[in-house]
Amino acid sequence: MKKVKSGIMRFSISRTRLNDADVLAEGQRHCASSRIGGEERSNLLLSKTIWFSHISYLTSHISYPISRIFYLTSLIFLLFTTSCFKEKPLSPKKNGNTDKRVVIPMTSSYEDMFYFSLQTGQVVQRTNPAAYDLMFDNDANGLNIWLNGSKLMMVKRMKTTDFEKVKFNDTLTNDGWLLDKPTYQSDSNAIGKWWNENGSIASRNEVYLIKLGRDILGNPLGYRKIQVTDYSFNTYKIRFAFPDGSDEHTAIIAKDNLHSYRYLSFEGGGKLIDAEPAKDTWDLVFTRYSYIFYEPYYLPYIVVGALSNPQTVECYVDSTANFENTLLTDLKTEKFTSTRDVIGYDWKLYDFTEYKTLPYKIYFVRTKDQRFYKLRFLDFYSENYERGFPTFEFEEL
Repeated sequence: MKKVKSGIMRFSISRTRLNDADVLAEGQRHCASSRIGGEERSNLLLSKTIWFSHISYLTSHISYPISRIFYLTSLIFLLFTTSCFKEKPLSPKKNGNTDKRVVIPMTSSYEDMFYFSLQTGQVVQRTNPAAYDLMFDNDANGLNIWLNGSKLMMVKRMKTTDFEKVKFNDTLTNDGWLLDKPTYQSDSNAIGKWWNENGSIASRNEVYLIKLGRDILGNPLGYRKIQVTDYSFNTYKIRFAFPDGSDEHTAIIAKDNLHSYRYLSFEGGGKLIDAEPAKDTWDLVFTRYSYIFYEPYYLPYIVVGALSNPQTVECYVDSTANFENTLLTDLKTEKFTSTRDVIGYDWKLYDFTEYKTLPYKIYFVRTKDQRFYKLRFLDFYSENYERGFPTFEFEEL
């Protein structure tokens, strides 16, 4: 599987892929009901699709009945046992300097996100990411509006300024749906540039159809249509409703310069959510977020990992560095970037039986006040062998 290299992540299932999409949807419902969450759920869906493809191939190409039965039996066994195996837990680490080890108790449900400060070595806030729908840039120059990646939300640009023209039928096609790329750079924003600049910021008044994604159990959350109607005095004004035009409301989102983002929920007529702590108090957030794999074909799903604070932190990764011996003078400062998913999710691998961390990946962090840290991940299991407990050690340089 490959990471997306650049641009907005696009999702479209062609007609020839509808059967695979049905398999993925059914698998998602099955795994959700079994409380399998995060990356392993998505990997299981991919695994199922691959097995079904093998079954189709074998039934078409194996001419001997006995051989065909043998292969089919083997594949069907692997398919369904892969879905239900409990992961073999990794043994808790017993060596190392334990006072530098941090365990983030996400648990196997992955329901909450955890804001962490490297300076204090503490979680500063725990929040349920399902509480909000849209995330608004809150720095002086930022204007992007982001989807809630923890719910696999998508958006379709409707190419009209007529709010009433967008109807429920527009939700029925698979083409045109976009996801934010988890770098959270401006060119990776799915809603895109909703404004014009001509001495001041003015909305283009374009209408967007929002797919609200799925809850933690995999249940669909429906749709909304939105329109940014104004931006003035560092305040967004948006109009939103159900696709049929019912439950229409207007929301006002003022920048406060205290947080990296402002958060809006469509519930209750639109309300602001206190989803993150003050921007100067945290460096990393451990959370679910959306990602797309492009091989064997488009597969959008939710991973679990760490994103950095976009206003106060820069990072880079080095797989050749030695954790114990790296000093401040060894840092490659030209590699630091504000891309939020440098740490991301791939410090671990899921092999369909257990998670394995990759401690050779060393992450370096630079904060706004020029403090430098190195960190690496050691485990993803609790001492009771429950998954969902990212364990890492870090040290200030």
